[in-house]
Amino acid sequence: MSAIAKLWNAIFFHRGNGWFDLPRTHQTEALPPHEGPFGPMKAKTASWLTRITYGGRHATPGFYVAVAIILTILTLVEVWLFTVTSLGALFVPLLLFLSVVKFVMVIGFFMHLRFDPKGFTYIFAAGMGLGVTVFLVLLTLFSKLSG
Repeated sequence: MSAIAKLWNAIFFHRGNGWFDLPRTHQTEALPPHEGPFGPMKAKTASWLTRITYGGRHATPGFYVAVAIILTILTLVEVWLFTVTSLGALFVPLLLFLSVVKFVMVIGFFMHLRFDPKGFTYIFAAGMGLGVTVFLVLLTLFSKLSG
């Protein structure tokens, strides 16, 4: 082996001690598990939701009381939004967002939808999506007709 080849190997290969080796991470795999813009957030959120909802078993009455208190607070916020006159164009989107959150909480926790087949979830989501779509179409139609 020539002197140049030995020098080249000594500088860049270091006889297997891995000085220039990059650390092995999930990102260097062919299909990293947390690929995407949110990284591991989806898995962490699902784990957190499973943990606070007692996994595959029913929660305690205290948990349902906490959900009812959250729903009450959301309803109070909705009623309070009617008194705020400075919202302007944000009024309808805020109410729609709050209604969707309340819908998800009611069907997810009080109707125990998480214990049912996934098809029921799609049926309820399609119903909510259709309702919001019809509402927005009618709102747009009547706003165009009135002014």
